[in-house]
Amino acid sequence: MVILEWIDPPFNAGHWTPGLVQLAGGRDLLGIPGRPAHPIEWKAVIDAHAAVLVISACGLSLERSLAEAETALSRIGALADETWVVDGNAFFSRPGPRLVDSVEILAGILHPGVVDSPPATVARRLG
Repeated sequence: MVILEWIDPPFNAGHWTPGLVQLAGGRDLLGIPGRPAHPIEWKAVIDAHAAVLVISACGLSLERSLAEAETALSRIGALADETWVVDGNAFFSRPGPRLVDSVEILAGILHPGVVDSPPATVARRLG
């Protein structure tokens, strides 16, 4: 899986986010635990060959993130087998009690059929 904290330019995930992915039963292929997110090239995302791409734009609502993701991906094309957009502002951008919800959201994305899919009010699959 690859989780991006920003889209234009793309930023990998940092700080606590790769740990959230691990707690949800996944592995962030480009994230660096405990380090700040930083800009990366789209080629790195493509070369990761991720089955799942999650866009968790820092500070943006789900609706705004969806619009940004659709614009960016219309130029670039599909980057993973599944692409999800989550409400980064509400669930991923700040440490706090909602990080438990963040793990549940990621687990629902990574393990459908085992964990309930996240509600459409917090995450949406593109395509």
